[in-house]
Amino acid sequence: MRGAATRGVLLLVGLAVSATCAEILPAGERARLHEPWTVRLRDGQEIRGRLAGASPDTLQFRRILEGGEATVSLERAEIESLSLPGRKWLQRAQEAVRAEDWPAAREILAALYDQRRVALDLLPARQTDLLSFLPRAQLATGATAAALSTAGDLLDHATTPTTLARLREIRLLGHYRLQLEGEARALAEAGRAAGPRYRDSALPDLVLALLAFRAGEVENGLRHCLRPLVFSGPRPPRYLPACYALAIVAAHALGEEDLRDTLDAERRRRGLPWNPPPILAEWPERAPGRGPLPGADGAPLPLGRPSAAPALPYVPVAGAAGRTPSRASVPPPSDSSPTPP
Repeated sequence: MRGAATRGVLLLVGLAVSATCAEILPAGERARLHEPWTVRLRDGQEIRGRLAGASPDTLQFRRILEGGEATVSLERAEIESLSLPGRKWLQRAQEAVRAEDWPAAREILAALYDQRRVALDLLPARQTDLLSFLPRAQLATGATAAALSTAGDLLDHATTPTTLARLREIRLLGHYRLQLEGEARALAEAGRAAGPRYRDSALPDLVLALLAFRAGEVENGLRHCLRPLVFSGPRPPRYLPACYALAIVAAHALGEEDLRDTLDAERRRRGLPWNPPPILAEWPERAPGRGPLPGADGAPLPLGRPSAAPALPYVPVAGAAGRTPSRASVPPPSDSSPTPP
């Protein structure tokens, strides 16, 4: 009886999910994505046909001609541009990404990616950039392995620094979440060594700190956390709130109460939220005898869930090793980042 009831619940859930997906991208609209493409060649010709196949050097199209069908093979080097069906779904995908509606974004972008994946090298940069949000949506909806695979496919076709950085972050997060620690450490160290430090993202140091925490190396984790806190500029990079949370908890666990209070005051003055990574939910068991982590009002800071912080202007506070950063008032980050690992 219980088995039958369970199967009934699962059937209802499956029907609900199918209905939701159908509302996002109905079957008829999916079919239209497979309508003929328009191919503009470098010599000015235009060819219209259904995609029939692909190889590293060519695309094949099936064309309707008088008296029957013909398949034409076009060298990729001959193709100047492609016009594919589904333009309105590109707009819908953009809207879902802006709204951070990741289930809808995943549904739409997956269909667009399947349609375009054989021609990624021929797409305009703005479409490649939009498709780079598919692994982000997959990661946000729990499809970590799929996110890693998609990000790997897209990396070779990233044409802007923003797209490249987004895909590298997804790969780093994906390896960490799948507990592929060796790969995650190598990617984090490479990410920390590449590009302007801490301008856009503190994720490499955050992952190195999390790996240290997971291994019980609290002092090493604190050292990794402090780097982006000390060296980041006026605009807080992505993942900086999580670095503050880790550093504050590590200082508390190590008995460095002055450093703990200084970092928490600095975080609040910068208007950054209390955003602890999930690993900190286990911290009371990992650091027995230290007691709860005190907040500014005397109430314990929650280790298992984020809480908002007032949007106060940033006033520099002397920190570890007597640092006295000089920064102006900081607006909140304009681009969001995935949930901390």
